[in-house]
Amino acid sequence: MSTIAHVTTRVVPVRNTALPTAYASTRVAAEWRSHLFVRVETADGHVGVAEGSPLPHFSGENAESMAAVIEARLAPALYGLKLFGIEAIQQKLELTVSGHFASKSTLINALFDAQGRKLGLPVSQLL
Repeated sequence: MSTIAHVTTRVVPVRNTALPTAYASTRVAAEWRSHLFVRVETADGHVGVAEGSPLPHFSGENAESMAAVIEARLAPALYGLKLFGIEAIQQKLELTVSGHFASKSTLINALFDAQGRKLGLPVSQLL
């Protein structure tokens, strides 16, 4: 049975190549914007990855705060849980920290990616 064994985060500055589009979604005319990348690994070696590009004016989160809450609170709460127990995982995330929806959705997306890779299916078919 695949259980969640390790979660890592990485914040990466990404250059906005289409400033009008970036401004429309972020309301900030910035040349660079931080994105979060999350990697989930199971005890039996399956890996899932996901990217989070939060909109601070919408969720109140930024990539740095997402990484901090995932590393300190959310990831440790998931260790040992079954990869395919998404309902139990979501409940655990909600009980661990209220709010932080961008952080939680990035983790869930990485878990879906790990599930798809384990089954040899693209996530679109898995869902």
